Amino acid sequence: MLNRILHRIINRMKLTAIIPDDLLTQVEALAMGSTKTDSVITALREWVSMKKLSAISQKVKKSPLQFTTVDIANKIRRVNRKIS
Repeated sequence: MLNRILHRIINRMKLTAIIPDDLLTQVEALAMGSTKTDSVITALREWVSMKKLSAISQKVKKSPLQFTTVDIANKIRRVNRKIS
C-alpha cells in the first residue's frame, strides 16, 4: 500500500487547468480516451512526440545525410541485411 502511494506521489502530478469546453470536446473525440484524463494524456503525449519529430526533422534539414561514395552506401546496405 505504501509503495503504491509513493509511486503516485513520485510519478504523477495533479493539475487543475481551465480548458475551453469546445477544445476539450475536440480532444476527447480525437484522442478517443476512456476518460477526459486519458484523452488529455494521449493528446499531450502525441504533441510531445510531434515536437520531438519536428526537432529531428529540422536537424536533418540543416545538415542532411550525405553519402560521399557508393561504397559507403553498399557497406550500410550489407550491415542492414545482416541485422534483418
